Amino acid sequence: MLDRVREFAQAFGRFTMREKGYTTLACARLEEVLPYRVFTPSGAMVNTVHQYLTPEQKLLAGELRNGNDFYPDILITQRPLTELEGGNLRQLEAITPLGVEALIELKFHNSFTSMTRRHVIEDAVKLEILGHYIQALTGTRPLLEFLYFNFPHPEAGIRRPELLRRWLAEAKMKAPTVACSIVTNDGTIEAIA
Repeated sequence: MLDRVREFAQAFGRFTMREKGYTTLACARLEEVLPYRVFTPSGAMVNTVHQYLTPEQKLLAGELRNGNDFYPDILITQRPLTELEGGNLRQLEAITPLGVEALIELKFHNSFTSMTRRHVIEDAVKLEILGHYIQALTGTRPLLEFLYFNFPHPEAGIRRPELLRRWLAEAKMKAPTVACSIVTNDGTIEAIA
């Protein structure tokens, strides 16, 4: 999977576009090697997720600005989506019979005129909560991956990578099972410990 992320960064890191455009292109790269297993889901209803959370996780979820935003940018299933007989794919629980291999959150610096520490941390926390939710439904915790694409932005940007590293380290403290990485437009992937 990381080879495809590198290829994607090298191919599109010099362009500026909306996050949805980047996500669509990233899904297309992954789909080449994982046919019918890559999906951009709509999410899970907040009440459904909250019933599976521990008291500590509920407190953490309560700190989020948008507690209804429980969906990853990319979901990778263990078996092809075509094996489902039907169902409402707008809800994560409809996909769980296929097995959930990975939940991936993408943040593209180019897509925003400014990026805040809070955005980065909240996205990692949402992924952590979704991982717990999927584990409660299936018995298996999926791979949780947060990729921050620090592509150069023509007007502004995080010019000091150490600032982004601190943000992601703080995100890891609040979401310890989420793997956080910085991706640059040359395809370099730096994992944050």
